[in-house]
Amino acid sequence: MARIYFLSDDSAEIDKVLAGLELKYNVEVFKQLNELIAEIAKQIPDVLILDHQFKQINIIQLVEKLKEKEIFKNIPIIILTTPESRNEIVNCIKLGVKDFLIKPYLTSILLQKIKSLITPETLTTGVARTAQSGTLNVVAEEKRKKLILAELENLPAFPLIVQKVIQIASDRHSSASDFENVVNKDQTLTAKMLKMANSPFYNLQREIVLIRDAVVTLGYNTVKSIAFAAGTGEIFQKNLPQYGLAPGGLWKHSLGCAIAARTIAKEFNYDDDMSEELFVCGLLHDIGKLVLGKFISRDDQVYLAPETGINNICQLEKKLTGFDHSELGEKIAENWKLPDVIKQAAKYHHIPDEASGHSRDVTIVTFANYICNYLKIGYSKKNNFEAKLMDSVRRNLDLNDELIKKIIEKVSENLQEIDKIAGY
Repeated sequence: MARIYFLSDDSAEIDKVLAGLELKYNVEVFKQLNELIAEIAKQIPDVLILDHQFKQINIIQLVEKLKEKEIFKNIPIIILTTPESRNEIVNCIKLGVKDFLIKPYLTSILLQKIKSLITPETLTTGVARTAQSGTLNVVAEEKRKKLILAELENLPAFPLIVQKVIQIASDRHSSASDFENVVNKDQTLTAKMLKMANSPFYNLQREIVLIRDAVVTLGYNTVKSIAFAAGTGEIFQKNLPQYGLAPGGLWKHSLGCAIAARTIAKEFNYDDDMSEELFVCGLLHDIGKLVLGKFISRDDQVYLAPETGINNICQLEKKLTGFDHSELGEKIAENWKLPDVIKQAAKYHHIPDEASGHSRDVTIVTFANYICNYLKIGYSKKNNFEAKLMDSVRRNLDLNDELIKKIIEKVSENLQEIDKIAGY
């Protein structure tokens, strides 16, 4: 089925186009220009429809912006315009726009125009249609890589308030009151932290109503981890069906891996400091998917990579985009100036044997990820975990079947209330 992209911020116009085209074409609507550009970097449409009354940018500037990029030059463009804008449309035609329609129009006419622009030679096939020339394929791939790196820079900075919380928690001379004075400056963070602290996972005997009580009862290290989770949870609220995740599943899976990593660390007698560090490693191990997911079509079932003959999802991600989520995760951790163990967990959780200096720690995150995949934490569809990774887990952690079963049961018990913990 031919793929149509439609750029508009007019709800009535969007409804009209969808009602007229959805049964015949695969129509995707974009209300933000940057989202459209990012999607075209992944998959070129057969026809692009632009609403002349799009408020973010003048239509001529928009067409000029699109046409100056090699990857956009051959996309047939139709403009939906008004009678008052004839001069602008003439200029757009000169820039290479294929056709236009004056509002109000019949969707049957729009269908005819689309049909005339789609030929067997231009019809989209496969994961991503690029120019036939090998040189242009390389150009398109490099442009896509630049867009991904630019998106990496656009990811929200690690919350400043959480950075201050971490600084205070790391200061031996600080008090519970110092901690509370910083956190209370952000009422949203305070509410989220208190809700998480009172979740069933921490099994407290009484309700905590003040941050200082949380510090005294749970300790600095645990409250620091709670601040990490509460401060980043909103960032993880993305839908990534191409990874087999349920709506909001990345957040649930990440928090599940954090809890699992801490649980496993405790089983191996890690001290409180390192157990909480591994909590954060589990929390952030998949953060690269936040960026990369925008450049992988929802039609691509990345989570089924092993069933397609490709070893793992990282290899398939690289094939589709030139990057994988692990290397982007490391870059994000670097941008946020996070400790080396967190950067290595992001980069090497699919290859823990290569984590220099932190192989055992990263293996715990790999094991936590395996357990959460096995329990389908955050997933709505089948998820494949590379079987060979369990060889590394067994070897690096000196595990046998009985101990693996025991740890899975313990983690499963701690994750029973994951919906309540994640649902703040």
